[in-house]
Amino acid sequence: MSSADFYKNIEPMNDMYKLIGSNNFKSVPNDWDIVVTDIYKSTEAIEQGRYKDVNFVAASTIIAVLNALPNIEIPFVFGGDGATLLIPSSSRIKISDVLADVKSTVINQFNLYLRAGIVPVSELSANGVSIFVGKHSISDNYIQAVFKGGGLSYAENLVKNGNGKFEINSAVKLGCANFTGLECRWQDIYSFKGESMSLIVKVNENHNDNQIYDMVLKEIDFLYGPAAKRNPIGEKDIKLTFKKKGPLFESKIMGKTKIFYTIKIWLENLYAVYSFKFGNEEWKRYKQLVKSTCDYEKFDDTLKVVLSGSKYQREILISILDKFEKEEKILYGVLISDRALITCLIFERHGRQVHFIDAADGGYALASKQLKDKLEKLK
Repeated sequence: MSSADFYKNIEPMNDMYKLIGSNNFKSVPNDWDIVVTDIYKSTEAIEQGRYKDVNFVAASTIIAVLNALPNIEIPFVFGGDGATLLIPSSSRIKISDVLADVKSTVINQFNLYLRAGIVPVSELSANGVSIFVGKHSISDNYIQAVFKGGGLSYAENLVKNGNGKFEINSAVKLGCANFTGLECRWQDIYSFKGESMSLIVKVNENHNDNQIYDMVLKEIDFLYGPAAKRNPIGEKDIKLTFKKKGPLFESKIMGKTKIFYTIKIWLENLYAVYSFKFGNEEWKRYKQLVKSTCDYEKFDDTLKVVLSGSKYQREILISILDKFEKEEKILYGVLISDRALITCLIFERHGRQVHFIDAADGGYALASKQLKDKLEKLK
């Protein structure tokens, strides 16, 4: 088996519970690399009301890498204000050039500084750090990567605190990055129960990961319903936007003339609205396709989940998490909003796609900051 195909050949599982505790993970080969991206000082942008910008830029790094390597199945995870991907080491120079172009585009068009780095898996192996990856089958059109072993957190720390050793500082080759498929065309999704919550849970090192995560997921199941039913996005909630901001994001990242690109997207949205009611069966089922390819629950050395519910449900869950935290089983971070954001990667209009869900007003980014602050206090 070619190392380039190691991820492609992993058998997916459709049950997150069973997957986390299973042996269906593969060790990432030493001739692969970990790509880490994040927005420097994203908290400041969030305080300025720009979390939608932050989400969009984070997603742009994923689509740029995937478009650069169309013949290789690439595992990735979206983190709100950044992303992590695995690539073959043979693609390192190519992806460095692509991400240098993304960084340049982001600073020029969004006035955000994107930090990007590449860490060889061999660097982790040399320091006794493991990284394993599995596949979670969300639907026929979206297979999600799941990570274990601590390698992602280790790589992120090397990029952020490695004195620039692993950061990408390639000279910018304009036009390297291809953002085709990145879209921001849906309205924010307001929770019909009142709250949208981004939650991150990390099990403490001296406890059995699988057992504790299973306990947390069962509590979430009890309060919010099983995974298949607690999708925070309902078909009736999905509405296309005709505001300027969504098309503005796309025109900026694509380098298109804003007025003409905005009109183009509005016309496409009008066609889609018509087709949802009067089009062929594919269009009539499109919102169902969107819902079935939502990324609202994931595992990347931590459990990340977006939940839509009532204040009462949230208060009960937080009291349970506080109890687990006092027992030194877990640490967690949380952000509460009244709505969720949706950022999309469309590979096939009526096929493969993924819709990243995050709570507005800071979502995973501020939940992660809260979690990291707790970790710092333990040192």
